[in-house]
Amino acid sequence: VAMAATVTVESSQKRKASAMATMATMAVVEADDGEETVPYSLIDKLQESGINAADLKKLKDAGFNTSQSVAFAMRKDLLSIKGLSDQKVDKIIEAARKSSEIGFVTCTQLVSKMKSRFQIATGAGKLDQMLGGGVESCSITEIFGEFRCGKTQLCHSLSVVAQLPS
Repeated sequence: VAMAATVTVESSQKRKASAMATMATMAVVEADDGEETVPYSLIDKLQESGINAADLKKLKDAGFNTSQSVAFAMRKDLLSIKGLSDQKVDKIIEAARKSSEIGFVTCTQLVSKMKSRFQIATGAGKLDQMLGGGVESCSITEIFGEFRCGKTQLCHSLSVVAQLPS
């Protein structure tokens, strides 16, 4: 008995572009066995930019643990933290933006990053053909469909295929 299922896959170009912009900055964190690259920088690095340790503790207590979280936070949210004045908030935001190197990415840089992406085969030839070779790595893919059409089975298959050696 063969069962046919229709799975609709939606991938948004806007989400891909914003994901690439956030991946543009990479911090290096020391690990026991060498260096590991992570897509964030800890808020403690702002102390090198002249931010007071007490102010950093206030930010941590308020839930801001990375420079990116401070740089993307709304100014009014930072001003609501007790003990931070307008001038301190401006200085903290400026230091966070400089330390995380948030900014524009040129088209050439974006294309070179996109070349490192690859496709993960789903195991279904026709679906892979519709997706242009499979599900794209380093991106968010939304899968939706009717009840019992195979969404969970597809996700389980992809999780197994992603762990196989290339």
